[in-house]
Amino acid sequence: MADETREYEYAGFWLRFVAVFIDALLISLVTLPVMLMIYGTSYLETEDSFAGFWDALVQSVLPIALTIFFWQKYRATPGKLALKLEVIDEKTGGTMSFWQSVGRYFCYVLSGLILMLGFIWAAFDKKKRALHDIICGTLVVKREP
Repeated sequence: MADETREYEYAGFWLRFVAVFIDALLISLVTLPVMLMIYGTSYLETEDSFAGFWDALVQSVLPIALTIFFWQKYRATPGKLALKLEVIDEKTGGTMSFWQSVGRYFCYVLSGLILMLGFIWAAFDKKKRALHDIICGTLVVKREP
């Protein structure tokens, strides 16, 4: 059980936004060259959501697997690591469970459904939690030195 008197410095909306932006940029730097090798430059001209099987796999499965891997191994994605943040279990202060990680990833979708209000919620919550954090019992905090 976590020390109930422990005080965390919560990561606010804008810091978390920058971390997500860094993650999106990094995943694009990984996926775009792969897609260009598979589909050629016609990949850049398609208007479809997915250019084919490999595109769907790389754009969907790879980000899910990498995000969950990073949460489980480092408690943070590369963007959060760069900003010295971590995602922890709210009750224990430890690494979130595998299933918490899976749920948190898919609750991102829920957070973005209605005008991104689930993400914006972090700007107003006293613990700076977005909707997906509240649902999954997680916190995004600044790492201790």
